[in-house]
Amino acid sequence: MTMKTATPKGAHSQSDLRNSQLFLDDYWIEDSIRVSRVFHQARKYRKPVIQPDRAYEGGCLGYGSAICRNDQIHIWYPVFNPEAKDKVCYAVSDDGLNFRKPDLGFYEWKGSCKNNICIMPEEPGVIDCIAVISDDQEPEWPLKAVYWQGIIGPRDSTGLWARRGLVAARSKDGLKWENTPGPFCHGWGDRTNALPTRDKGKFVVYTRQPANPYLSRVVYRIESEDMVTWSDPEIVLKQNVEDPPRYEPYSLQAFKAGDIYIGFVERMHTVPDRLDSEFVFSRDGLNWQRSRKREAFLPAGQSSDWDADWSCLMSSAPIVKNNRLWFYYGGRNTGGGPSHFAHFPFNDSAIGLAVLRIDGYASLQAVEAEGWLETPTFVWDGGDLAVNADPRRDLNSPLATATGEIRVEVCDAQGAVRPGFSREDCQPIADNTARQAGSFVAVTWQDATVKKLAGEKIRLRFHMRDAHLFAFKSLPS
Repeated sequence: MTMKTATPKGAHSQSDLRNSQLFLDDYWIEDSIRVSRVFHQARKYRKPVIQPDRAYEGGCLGYGSAICRNDQIHIWYPVFNPEAKDKVCYAVSDDGLNFRKPDLGFYEWKGSCKNNICIMPEEPGVIDCIAVISDDQEPEWPLKAVYWQGIIGPRDSTGLWARRGLVAARSKDGLKWENTPGPFCHGWGDRTNALPTRDKGKFVVYTRQPANPYLSRVVYRIESEDMVTWSDPEIVLKQNVEDPPRYEPYSLQAFKAGDIYIGFVERMHTVPDRLDSEFVFSRDGLNWQRSRKREAFLPAGQSSDWDADWSCLMSSAPIVKNNRLWFYYGGRNTGGGPSHFAHFPFNDSAIGLAVLRIDGYASLQAVEAEGWLETPTFVWDGGDLAVNADPRRDLNSPLATATGEIRVEVCDAQGAVRPGFSREDCQPIADNTARQAGSFVAVTWQDATVKKLAGEKIRLRFHMRDAHLFAFKSLPS
């Protein structure tokens, strides 16, 4: 369970209630009894959706991006091949499962331009970690990208190539890319991600500095309005006293979801050699919170699985498809040490898919005995109250086993139930709302409507029995 942190007075009334209000921490809990927080894992699709099936693809790495444009899912992914060097390739899909690798004709490989290569190093070198950004502020160039490039040549005092660092690029269609405005953050580390959209008008990048005082991997945050001038780096994630000694935060993938930032810290475990992703969240993009149990967001596979040892989520927001959140990730069945340089097929890598219910990162659960929680006082905006909930004790059980319910009371600022809004007046939520479009259903009372409380200070009291509550929000009138 996350720690309860102080919330500025009046902060709740500044929240946009049209966005999902999640229960990741105690921000929306003023008081409660017999409820517990549960963090949930995504469910992995059984096989990869993109595999290295071309000669220049020694492995399809998940250090890329996936976005939905024009009702298609587009993926940009680096490939690793000792003979063909690293590059960025492109694939597209209509259903999100079956991807095409179109012949783009931009770059030559072994005498032919029939390939899906969309970015190559400017000179002989390598490319790693591309983060594609949708930019609605510049319609002529709707896509931007940040990637790492290393040019083979002289080395500096660290033993690494002197000409290495981050590159900012732009594209009109996601196929042809220009390195404009070009290189920045010279000498910075290869594992880099970016928010998939601007945040408050700025591009935000999570990456590594060339050196830090901890002699360990540390995640820094930088931001820019033009991709030319960047802010001073700020540390946002590093090892702390609750982490095991042979662990380092390898990178951070993040995106904005309404009023909150959702992220996944990529965890490098050196003994044994393994990499996975842990769910984290933040209310400012700088200070990230982690759950007490710190479980991996993607379930660990069997030793024979294609993604048994390394898995990382792409530098993207999940795609809402089939009323679920779709996460694309990279995986491989060898680690990052000596096994990283093993010959094919022992170092095969591919891109897979994992799925989660909408807002399904964490829930508040009441089991065995009835529980309740009460929100702080906030101003209602005049829409219908809706909840995202599942009235099952065990979320892996059949839907027919749903025997629980959730009822909501509306109280005044002092906690007294308002007339017509008691739990007895409330129609119980007794079905899994994930079966409805958007995963939310409106809460109703016999002779009252919360719309009439627009502009008034209220509290919500959720009564729960054998149920999970994921979120609430206000539906537009």
